[in-house]
Amino acid sequence: TVIYAGRQPGPLRRLTAAARGQVARHYLALEPLGRRLRFNAEIIDEAIRKHVAALDFDRDLILGAEGEEGQLVAVVHLARISDTEVEFSISVLEPWRGQGHGQKLTHLGLAAAARHGFQLAHVQFMSQNQRMGAIMNHFDSTRGQAGTEHFVQVPLPASLARPFQAPIGPFAAQLRLLESEP
Repeated sequence: TVIYAGRQPGPLRRLTAAARGQVARHYLALEPLGRRLRFNAEIIDEAIRKHVAALDFDRDLILGAEGEEGQLVAVVHLARISDTEVEFSISVLEPWRGQGHGQKLTHLGLAAAARHGFQLAHVQFMSQNQRMGAIMNHFDSTRGQAGTEHFVQVPLPASLARPFQAPIGPFAAQLRLLESEP
């Protein structure tokens, strides 16, 4: 059973170079922690602008989900490594987090990669990114770690090792509950 709380973003759709400005606004709207978790580093506005200017919308799969006002509330970037492998990354704006959207959009993004012929997705994230760790725990995958960096390889099409059940309410509160259980 999959439970998604609250409002729902629009469908995940492939973005073209015409959406470059929307992608830039999305990344620039990430708060400092959101930027660090998405880019695995502190990143300033100018670095985001350079990153977005260099995106290749034809080579990579760049997907977005819009909110009620038409702004991108989530961006999934599947960067082509080879004809069979992609690197997966996702960002969700803060007001949309903690409602299961990251789980749903990760699943949809990996499914899109498989439909485009990719066979393996690489996901890299910092230990601090507990949300991505929790999402990746649902997938059959191979995992590694070097220092504070986690490396996950998800064979595509992705299969769930256990079903998603998004907690309703703030993610941090749910973590505290889980940590206190015996």
